[in-house]
Amino acid sequence: MACALLLALAACSGGDDAGPATSPAPATTGPVATTAPPATTSIAPTTTVAPATTTTSTTTTATTTTAPPRSPDPITRDRLEVTGPEEVVFDWTTDQCEPDHIPDISVRAFRNAAGDVSLTIGHWNTYRMIGPSLDEVVSDCTILSSSDYDPDPSQFDDSEWIGSPYTFDGETVYAVVHNEYRGDTHGAARPDQCPSGDRFPCLDTSFTMHVSTDGGVTFDEIAPPPAHLIASLPYPYLDDTLPSGIRQPSNVIEGPDGFLYLFGGVSDHPDEQQWVCAMRTDDLADPTSWRYWDGTAFAGAWKNPYTEPVDPDTDKCAPLAPAQLQGSINESIVFDERLGAYVMVGVADSPGAPGSGWGIYASTSTDLIEWSARELVLTVPVDPSVADNRFDVFHAYPSLIDPDSPSLNFST
Repeated sequence: MACALLLALAACSGGDDAGPATSPAPATTGPVATTAPPATTSIAPTTTVAPATTTTSTTTTATTTTAPPRSPDPITRDRLEVTGPEEVVFDWTTDQCEPDHIPDISVRAFRNAAGDVSLTIGHWNTYRMIGPSLDEVVSDCTILSSSDYDPDPSQFDDSEWIGSPYTFDGETVYAVVHNEYRGDTHGAARPDQCPSGDRFPCLDTSFTMHVSTDGGVTFDEIAPPPAHLIASLPYPYLDDTLPSGIRQPSNVIEGPDGFLYLFGGVSDHPDEQQWVCAMRTDDLADPTSWRYWDGTAFAGAWKNPYTEPVDPDTDKCAPLAPAQLQGSINESIVFDERLGAYVMVGVADSPGAPGSGWGIYASTSTDLIEWSARELVLTVPVDPSVADNRFDVFHAYPSLIDPDSPSLNFST
């Protein structure tokens, strides 16, 4: 099996450094989505059965909180190896529909009911590439989703990226959305907010749920804001402090217990601690059904800090395998039948020599809780390893997608 490792190659970090109203156009050498040499795996004995076929659940809350069976510790797996030539899939200079049409979150692929493949190019206006196969997608200038830029942080409806589409039938497509409240962009409505005028101190991130009923052509909130909220840290917006929240959702994938899992990156107060968060649901149609890993079980219910009593010390997910995942290996996950394990990738540093080994790393798991020591898959310049991310080319947002996966959501 060969999995394409899709990367966004950028000369600037568009979503983090630019605003919807004032951002400059990307440089002429701007972002491209590339297919890195395919990631291959050597044959290994299967240690767990592949997830069963998913059926739509009618349960409105995730009531099962018992952890799946733990895998052996330590986990040992055969390595992923990168082979073959790089291929440019999306080049901003030739494929853009407008200047802000850039890959600013991990790309995702799914098949619609007609069998066509959609590859999402997520930004505050999300577009897609579409074609009869992943190898034949071309840029489509139909906007899948536009941001509402609501200046009220309690609505969780500001700058919105389609992050994690998932479909059971190719017609109804659910999508976890990366929402950014950008306090520095709302001077007209909230003139006393964000006096520094800087992006990061005035940034708050969360997850919401959108849905498409036309096979992924258009998306909208699954419920009127803020009822579309999935996950937020237990604080209201804290002005001019530190960037905080949960961000950059992985793709949704079925776990060994039949639940649907999602992973996100957390930035927390008071000193911007970062970790990977695990959460799951049995009903994508209900944004309140998600439960987060609290260190023992999937028993944590997300709360809206504007409408519910919250405890900033306890009402948040526990760090997931911090030594292995380093707070950033959560971008993309697939189930590899040959390894008999889930494989998750992200940008990380060497576990043995901090600062010396930045690149794309992978970790494996059989239960989505215990993870193997991360291993370097691809050495490339990434944001933390370049001198100036405004001008230096770097890679970001890796995704593992197998063009030959039979899954509607390319989950294998």
